[in-house]
Amino acid sequence: MQRLREKSLTLNGDKCEFNKSSVEFFGHIFSSSGVSPSPTKVQSLIEVPPPCNREEVRSFLGLANYCARFIPYLASLSEPLRDLTRQSVPWPWEERHAKSFNDIKHAIAQHCHMAYFDSRLHSTVVVDASPVGLCAMLVQGSDRSNKIVALASRSLTAVEKRYSQTEREALAVTWGITHFYLYLYGSKFTVITDHKPLVPLFNRSNSSPPARIERWMLHLQQYDFSLDYQPGATNPADYLSRHPLASTSTVEPNAEVHINFIVENAVPKSINMDEIVAATTLDPVLQACIKAVEGNSWYSITPELQCFKNVKNELSVAKDGKVLLCDHRIVIPSILRDRIITIAHQGHQGVVRTKQLIREKVWFPGIDKRVEEKISQCIPCQATSSSTTREPIQMSALPTHPWKESA
Repeated sequence: MQRLREKSLTLNGDKCEFNKSSVEFFGHIFSSSGVSPSPTKVQSLIEVPPPCNREEVRSFLGLANYCARFIPYLASLSEPLRDLTRQSVPWPWEERHAKSFNDIKHAIAQHCHMAYFDSRLHSTVVVDASPVGLCAMLVQGSDRSNKIVALASRSLTAVEKRYSQTEREALAVTWGITHFYLYLYGSKFTVITDHKPLVPLFNRSNSSPPARIERWMLHLQQYDFSLDYQPGATNPADYLSRHPLASTSTVEPNAEVHINFIVENAVPKSINMDEIVAATTLDPVLQACIKAVEGNSWYSITPELQCFKNVKNELSVAKDGKVLLCDHRIVIPSILRDRIITIAHQGHQGVVRTKQLIREKVWFPGIDKRVEEKISQCIPCQATSSSTTREPIQMSALPTHPWKESA
């Protein structure tokens, strides 16, 4: 009250409440323990009858989404109901829909509490990515008394589901930091991931990440953070990422624009993208590699894929899964490799120069050996190249006894 007098401010007594341990505002309860959903909102949700059509399902999901902040696994619970909102799905209300309906009401009734954000405490963002979604948790405090400040999750788009696991985990880092921008910008914080290959990519200044991750890292240069590894078994975001919210908004749409620009400009002359896409589709090894990249299934691979496994952290998929990239270069299918070498060898340039021209835009396993073999069979090059064969050493006759001959 003294503060109000000093600033010459007045209050309407009819609108004031004093000696309250909690305050309800905009459907939420603010108390000393944190933030929780309003009992009125919870009760109205628990008593709602089962929906009878798609419009009522959408209405129920809209009401549930109001309390989504307090239910990190809402997307998993609501998946059967979200399927019913699609026009292509038949309507019948089944047991799994009723279970989803009741589970959502029960989850909201638990009154989950979130702590208040304290700028004096160190912030940690725990992130994780699964084949279907992303999750981020903002926590504060020490290791023994971490308190959750906010939870967030979203589903992956059709394009993002084709990312490699390393790219999905990097996307989770980028999305999590950007989502909690208001809390993190201008302060030093820590990001926890359960994907160990990301640690050297983000923490080393001389790392060479794939094109998409490179784009996201440029986007994150405005933040001051360090990336730490924590195994998935102890990562609380692991379960949440596998049960994301239905939102599929992206934080860095320019990443795909960047990738498409690289692909279009990496196509060698005299070959168009349609030929590369068609040849990649017919190449069984590249198709198996694309599946391994998208599904992160490198544990049961054929010997032909071992050379790709050695560079798996540099591989990515573009053009809706039709083109394979290694770093910034297109992986050429086997049927086009000789043709690529022939194009690069026009003018009968040497082995070193031919390799330089090829490596600028394309890559394939055994590229050095393949170029050397191709050029060794080039008749004009062999005819004009100087011979480097040395004359054999002429042995002199050995003396019959010591000191018979002297220099």
